[in-house]
Amino acid sequence: GLKKRTVADWKKIFKFDTVNDEITITGYIGSETTVEIPEMIGKRKVTAIKAWAFKGCTDITMFIIPDSVTYIDSKAFNGCGKFVIKGSSGGYVEVYAKINGRKFEAI
Repeated sequence: GLKKRTVADWKKIFKFDTVNDEITITGYIGSETTVEIPEMIGKRKVTAIKAWAFKGCTDITMFIIPDSVTYIDSKAFNGCGKFVIKGSSGGYVEVYAKINGRKFEAI
């Protein structure tokens, strides 16, 4: 699982906005090849990934996305290389992957 991180720690990894008291991931500034999207940043739930959030992140080979995420823009991963999306079987993330022709593996 994820290490306990503060909001300040997360700001070194992701760019994000707060919308209606929920978090939308808008960019990635980390250097990991496996990116695990947190369910929570601080006391707020992570619910969306915006278009171009991972633009040009060609080194990322895997995204692990929690059930808290209920919206991913179809362009969120544009400009990425080959990667796998991992999430709950039958959940929103799997449906997103299938619709958008992304490789999916159930956690």
